Amino acid sequence: MSHANFKLSPAALADFDALRARAIEGVSEHFYAVAGQEFAHFGEAGKKHCRDDIGFHLDFLRPVLDTGDVEPYIDYLRWFTEVLAFRNIPSKHITKTMAMIGDFFAAAMRQGGRTVERAVAAATLAYQQQPLHPPEALPEPWPQQAAMEEALLRGDRKAAIDVYTDLLLEGIPAVDINVCVVEAAMCHIGECWQRNEVTVAEEHLATATARTVVTDAFVTLQPKAPNGRKALFAAVQGNQHALGLNMVADAFEHEGWQVQCLGADMPTRDLVTHIVQWHPDLVGLSVSFAHQVPQARQVVESLRAAFPTKCPQLVVGGAAIKRFPALAGFIGADAFALNAIEATAKLARHDDI
Repeated sequence: MSHANFKLSPAALADFDALRARAIEGVSEHFYAVAGQEFAHFGEAGKKHCRDDIGFHLDFLRPVLDTGDVEPYIDYLRWFTEVLAFRNIPSKHITKTMAMIGDFFAAAMRQGGRTVERAVAAATLAYQQQPLHPPEALPEPWPQQAAMEEALLRGDRKAAIDVYTDLLLEGIPAVDINVCVVEAAMCHIGECWQRNEVTVAEEHLATATARTVVTDAFVTLQPKAPNGRKALFAAVQGNQHALGLNMVADAFEHEGWQVQCLGADMPTRDLVTHIVQWHPDLVGLSVSFAHQVPQARQVVESLRAAFPTKCPQLVVGGAAIKRFPALAGFIGADAFALNAIEATAKLARHDDI
């Protein structure tokens, strides 16, 4: 698929954004007029969920129209189908909803509406041909992952720290433990949440406990001598996931960098202002979902304008980049890293940054 086929002009993108609220109401009303009898027993709550889902569809569709690349949207539709399947909700209406979205924008936009319609149709066709992800060849989990996962779900900080400490005593580097045990356990917990096997409260408890465990372990380690370089890390605006980001920040600090980690959901303007004031040697941005890509791109463009001669090295990571490394190029980053191990190997230990 050609990227140019689905890329809108700035004016057309602005038109798409302005129509968002109307699209949500119009498509949800049309959907209920066609298929509402199947969901009547949900009452007003069902209509609200329908509007929320359509808003979610549009949030993920927008980067397609900005980048021209429809692949992340195909991936999103497959992921959304998996979530519905795990929760015993029929997914047969997804293609119908997509067609309604395409029809709405084709009729309502002053320019570019047919491009939106074609992008949605192309993604839907590819999704229909292969609705779910093929099984991924995952690495064999470490034996300690199960014990860590059980401890995190219970919020048992002591048990989790014991697992972590035993690995440190075996000589395993902390960055490897973070990625291969703690992060792997949290990824599996996230999958269990999608299948309704773990509650939101349990997932939040596990996340909070994991961060405490990683922090407690880090303060016991002896960092390398300061190397005179500074690194700043932040999750872009809208990204609420910061555990992996914190692990990368810890890895850099252990390597002797002076580090600031601003955490989750950092407003774009405030982030850029702070980076300009502190002027780090490296900036790491975390992007969890494709619809957060424009925020990352805006940060990168603003920093290149603010530092025309000596811009910090700009690096991206997070779940969206892990799925689609090519997005790093669209964002305009200098490099990407899939986890703290890779970030350390590619970036933190190099003297030429």
